[in-house]
Amino acid sequence: MKNFLTFFLVSLFLIIGVLGFSENITLQLKWFHQFQFAGFYAAKEMGFYSEEGLDVSIIQGGPTVSPLKNVLTGKVDFGLEGANIIQTKAAGKKIKAIMVIFQEEPVSFMSLKSSGIKTPQDFKGKILGSAGFSYLESQLLLKKAGLSKKDVTFKRWTFNMDSFYKGEFDVIPVYITNEPNLARLAGFEVNVIKPSDYNIHFFGDTLFVSESYLNSHPDIVKKFVKATYKGWLYAINNKEKIVDIILNKYNTQKLSKDHLLYEATEVIKLVKSGLKSEKLIGTFNRNVWNEVNETMYEYKVSRKKIDINDLIYDEFINNVAK
Repeated sequence: MKNFLTFFLVSLFLIIGVLGFSENITLQLKWFHQFQFAGFYAAKEMGFYSEEGLDVSIIQGGPTVSPLKNVLTGKVDFGLEGANIIQTKAAGKKIKAIMVIFQEEPVSFMSLKSSGIKTPQDFKGKILGSAGFSYLESQLLLKKAGLSKKDVTFKRWTFNMDSFYKGEFDVIPVYITNEPNLARLAGFEVNVIKPSDYNIHFFGDTLFVSESYLNSHPDIVKKFVKATYKGWLYAINNKEKIVDIILNKYNTQKLSKDHLLYEATEVIKLVKSGLKSEKLIGTFNRNVWNEVNETMYEYKVSRKKIDINDLIYDEFINNVAK
């Protein structure tokens, strides 16, 4: 009987190995499918996830989707968010940042070239699009320009580019990777005001998990980070191939190849920004994170300052990013 049981267990493990059983993993993106998430597509389509025994479902986001909520409620395993994860941590939510995708945030501000608005000082007396993702940056730019909220008119931005072209907004918040090129493709010349040009430095897309998931599945998180790192390295060195993959499998927005190639160029800049080597993609710059932490508290976006080390868990990314 003992020999039979041993034979049965060995056979079972061999069958599982042959069938290639994988852990089912879900990743929640923060927006619709586009090159912004290229490294994840690369990791899936080039087999990096499957090499680690992971079967990853990549779920697109949108304006009404909250990766933070979906991760914290256990609806998904991994999520992507920006600097607002500091605010979430300050509110007492138990999350861990495990990999930085964008070393520099993509948030910028855009005006029509015909408006003559080129700097934050030019915002005075103008209609400025207001959105949650750009609130802090707009406040900091106004401060840099010596202006206050009373010097501009804030109007809710609903991502309707036609309203911008028609002059209903003088300045709108944008992703440098997206709207400036959409405007040019529509035949409009634009000015782009980047916070980084005024010494305002935020990080962007960051991969995170709940503390409970990290504690209960550390091996899965380690494998996911390793494969994702390989995916991003591949994507930044093979952008045309990834663009073709997006066009064939993930193009829910019906984006053109030209636009995706433009986005790819801009995304790669954000992924590599400030790094001494592209091999260090995904790693954390604690100076930037502490600066954002201080700024959020100063502007009352966060209820308190946090210990950044309680939010960042970079053991896995540091093991591969060398």
